[in-house]
Amino acid sequence: RQFAFARDLEGIRVIVTVNNDDSDSEMNLPTGSAPEYVGALTGQKVSAQGGRIRVRVAANSGEIWVPSEETSVPET
Repeated sequence: RQFAFARDLEGIRVIVTVNNDDSDSEMNLPTGSAPEYVGALTGQKVSAQGGRIRVRVAANSGEIWVPSEETSVPET
C-alpha cells in the first residue's frame, strides 16, 4: 500500500513517496545525481548512498523529496 514515483527535468530528480498503510514504511529509492535530498513537507534530510535514498514514510502520509539547496532546482 505504498508507492513512489520520480520526475526528472534538466538533470534534477524529484521523488514523491506515499504510504496508504496504517503503519510506517521504509523505502529504498533510486535518486538522481544529488548527494542529499530534503523532504519538502517535513524538512527531513537524507543523504544518497550508492545512488539511492532510504526514507521512512509515516503511516497514512507522504513526502516530496527534492535535492537539497546545495543542488537547488533551477528557476524557470
